[in-house]
Amino acid sequence: LYPRLMPAFGTAAAIVSIAILCVAQTGSKILYPSYNLFLAAIALPSFVLITHLAHADGPLVRYLGTAWLPRLLGRVSYSFYVLHFVVLSALNATLIKIFGVEPLFADPVPLQILDFVVTIPLTLLLAELTYRFVEVPGIALGRRINEAIVATAAFLTLQAAPHRLRG
Repeated sequence: LYPRLMPAFGTAAAIVSIAILCVAQTGSKILYPSYNLFLAAIALPSFVLITHLAHADGPLVRYLGTAWLPRLLGRVSYSFYVLHFVVLSALNATLIKIFGVEPLFADPVPLQILDFVVTIPLTLLLAELTYRFVEVPGIALGRRINEAIVATAAFLTLQAAPHRLRG
């Protein structure tokens, strides 16, 4: 049943992507004319990627399963999620401090491109460091604590009722 639903999921995702693109472009024509190109540059590749991913046995899915970038993103996804807003906020606060508000928001496309180009690599680097030096040691510590709790519980159980458990 699941493989048969994948094309339908891809079609539904494509329809939703196109609808979001149309609504966003309609609203942005008034405020930011150059925003249409930027939005299309993000939405159309996303549409193609979603459509290809809907076919689970396709070559793109096989490539993404073995490529280093998707594996990295899978490994550091939580750290990336937690850190991206901090990095983005710090970058924008710094840019506002340097250039002021008016030049940055008169046309938001250059700011958004700069945000994208700087935030993604910096957040990936910080997420990898956080994964290696915080998450992995934290997971190991959690396992050791869990093993100690289980061992203590087993010991206390044996001490409390030795005649029932030993036969």
